[in-house]
Amino acid sequence: MRITPVIAGGAMGLVAALAQGAFQYGPPTAYGICVACQGRDLANTIANRLFGLELPVAQVSQVFPALTTVGILAAALLAAVAHREFRWRKGPPAWRSFALGFVVMICGLLAGACTIRLFLRTAYGDLIALAALPALLVGIWLGNVWMTGGLRE
Repeated sequence: MRITPVIAGGAMGLVAALAQGAFQYGPPTAYGICVACQGRDLANTIANRLFGLELPVAQVSQVFPALTTVGILAAALLAAVAHREFRWRKGPPAWRSFALGFVVMICGLLAGACTIRLFLRTAYGDLIALAALPALLVGIWLGNVWMTGGLRE
């Protein structure tokens, strides 16, 4: 039998839910791989240390800054270079990329949701997360259409 990512993820999720129910163990205070949340925490940590501010930072990021965002970018660059897929492309105007990125980050922070956390919150019965799932799916679809050139001028 071939184990697909969907089967493996479903099995791990089921085992985690059963273990949580059996041992009365709650979810960790950390969050998953979330570029929105961890990027916010990294920016807030830098601003707090440089300028003496008191911007909010997740508890797990107070001990050590969440460098996941930096790691994801570095790993993607290394993988692209290693597989000879890295090339410069002319993209959309910078203001448009900034505006769309800003909207995506704000929506992610309002929902409190990286995709992993959004699914976990939905599993716990959070109605806001349940309402955000269709928006996530539409956003993924629009991103795919945009990246394949379907929405370009």
